[in-house]
This record gives sequence, structure tokens and C-alpha cells, in this order.
Amino acid sequence: MIPDIGWIWDPLVGEQDMAGAQTTALKGAKSARAGTKAGRAVRIVRLVRMVRIVKLYKMTAGDEDIDVEDDGGAEPSKVGKKLTELTTRKVIIITLVRFLLLLLLLLLLLLLLLLLLLLSLRSCSLSEKR
Repeated sequence: MIPDIGWIWDPLVGEQDMAGAQTTALKGAKSARAGTKAGRAVRIVRLVRMVRIVKLYKMTAGDEDIDVEDDGGAEPSKVGKKLTELTTRKVIIITLVRFLLLLLLLLLLLLLLLLLLLLSLRSCSLSEKR
């Protein structure tokens, strides 16, 4: 523990300039913390996967005494139904508006192409008359 206490260790060893060593130690500590956080995240993901595998195993094993929670058959509340209906309507409206805007853009591009074609035909017919 004494080497960790700088104000005791420095006079014993005789090191006066520790700025470079401290910077390196700080960078190493940051890297170690990042590695620790990543390790924790990996462990959580593995745990979630294991729980899913156990649930699937229990469901396929055919044991009637094992209770596996399944919320798939639960009926939504009135508020949930209303929110679902409103969200569905909004998504449909947004999709239709995007489709109509795309269609309008395509029509404008076609009109522009037709206009360019007419202008080029007109310029060709004028150049032939001369």
C-alpha cells in the first residue's frame, strides 16, 4: 500500500517528476474501466440469453407443473386499445403522405423531362427551317 501513496513513496524512491507516469497511469485506468464496463455488459447479455434458452427448454419439455409467464394472451386495457388505434392511424397517415409526396415528386420530374423534350424538339425544328 505504501507505493500507492505518492507523498510517502516519492521521497523514498527519489522520483520528483511523475507527470509522465501519472498521465500513463490515468490512461491505463480509463482503459481498465472501459474494459470492466464492457465485461459487465457481456455478462448481462449472456444472462438474458441463458434465461431465454431455459424458458424455451421448459416450454418444449412439456412439463405442466412449470409456470412459464406468457403475456401474449392478455387483453389490453381501454387506454391501451385507444393508444394502439391512434398510433396505427398516425403511422398510416404518415406513410400515405410520404407516398403521395414521392408520387408528386415523380410527376414533377416527368413534367420536367417532357418540357425538356419539347424544347429540344422545338430547337431541332427551328434549326431545320433555317
